[in-house]
Amino acid sequence: MKRIFSLNLAAYIMLNTNFEPDVEVECDEKGTLCSMVFPECEAVDAAIAAYRNDTDLHAYLQKYKELRQLIKEVRGE
Repeated sequence: MKRIFSLNLAAYIMLNTNFEPDVEVECDEKGTLCSMVFPECEAVDAAIAAYRNDTDLHAYLQKYKELRQLIKEVRGE
């Protein structure tokens, strides 16, 4: 089984494989940690490799992150 902690990566895998992950939740003194568990297979490995090599996607995600930070700053958060 492949345990994925990144929501972006999990969504990419779902989009490219049509697999629905099992969601696991772990609680400890630091808080709650969620992970998505996918089967260990070629399709999941291929989706992960494609995600890592998708420079346009990563540029988009970086700009999205910057915009979220800007909104927080404007709101005074």
